[in-house]
This record gives sequence, C-alpha cells and structure tokens, in this order.
Amino acid sequence: MLPTILAVGCYVVAASIIVWHIGHWIYKNRERMEPHHLIIIGLAGVFVFVGIALAGAIWQAKTVGVPSPDLQTKINELQAAYEKYVTPRQVSEDQIKIIEKFLLERAAQKRRVVVYYAPSNQEASEYASGIYKAFRLGGWDASIRALEHGKTINDGLTFNVSVPPDHKESTHPTTRELIGRVLKEAGIPYNGSGGGMSKDINEVTVSFYIGHRPRR
Repeated sequence: MLPTILAVGCYVVAASIIVWHIGHWIYKNRERMEPHHLIIIGLAGVFVFVGIALAGAIWQAKTVGVPSPDLQTKINELQAAYEKYVTPRQVSEDQIKIIEKFLLERAAQKRRVVVYYAPSNQEASEYASGIYKAFRLGGWDASIRALEHGKTINDGLTFNVSVPPDHKESTHPTTRELIGRVLKEAGIPYNGSGGGMSKDINEVTVSFYIGHRPRR
C-alpha cells in the first residue's frame, strides 16, 4: 500500500512541475508560438491528465478494490435481503422442470392440488402461476384461484394437506413429506405446512397458499 501511495504522490508532484514549466514557457514565448508548439503542448497536457487518472485508479483499486471480509458479509446480507423482500418472486423454468421430473417419477402418488393466492396482488398471482404450472406438468390435478375476499392468508408460501374422513396414508413418504421434499429439491422456500381431516372432500387435496412477499 505505502509504495503505491508514494508512487502516486511522486507522479502528481512531477506532473505539477511539468505543468508549471509549460505554463511559464507559454507566457514567455507567447509572441513566438508556432502551430506545432500548440500540438506538443496539447499532447503533453493529455499525457499528464491520463497519468494522474491512471495513478488515481490504481490507488483506488489498491485501497477499496477488495472489500474486507466484514464488508463483503454486509454486502451479501444486503443482496440477500433485496432478493427476498424487493425482487418479485418467481418460479424459474429450471425449477419447474425439477418439480415436473420429480412428480412424474412418482406418478402413483399424484394428488389434487389447489393453488390459492392473495387477491389483488399481481406479484403473488404470478408466483402462484409458476407453482400451478409445475404441478400440472408433473401430472397432478392442479387448479389455481384467488382466495375469497375476507379470508386471511399468511405471508410467503405455505401448504396444507387435507384428507377425507377415515383416510389412512398408505404411501411413503406421506403426501406432506413429499411436498416438502419436492419444494426443497427445487429450491423453493416455504414458510410452513399443515394437515388435517376435512368432511368437504373425497380425496387427498394439497392446498398451496401464496400470500404477500415475506416482510421479515
């Protein structure tokens, strides 16, 4: 670091002396100036300017070009927070393919899926569309709809597995475990899951709930 600072300082001092001498010479010989003198002076000025700029760039690269470990950690935290709380959520084509392949390989365990999203929330709607598309391509009986107004929905992505009365899960992994596994495989985070019996259905049903983007 010190040699770089000394080199930059020496160059700036030398450049200042050269500029002073050029200015002094121009003043003394202003009446005998020829066109080629102006060209030489102009090139000299450009050389001095470029040199100072280059020296400054080198100094900056040496001093701040490589962030400290603590600074890099803060940068990574800010970037992660930006992606989590600001960047719109989306299910990528690669994630859709992972879910599709995972489910098709386990066709015997396919279920009915309903993807609900927060009403009047375009970001949640588009994210829900990605989940719906992935499960539909995986061969599951999937549908998508906005949650009825007046009903609450948690932030983030949650899912619930409902079973009809007297139903006994005979497959392994269970449907709830299967959903958790496929989401993890695709790198899609979820904020919770649940399960229970419902008298209103006659088959195992997986309900996804896509709420607002997580706020904390």
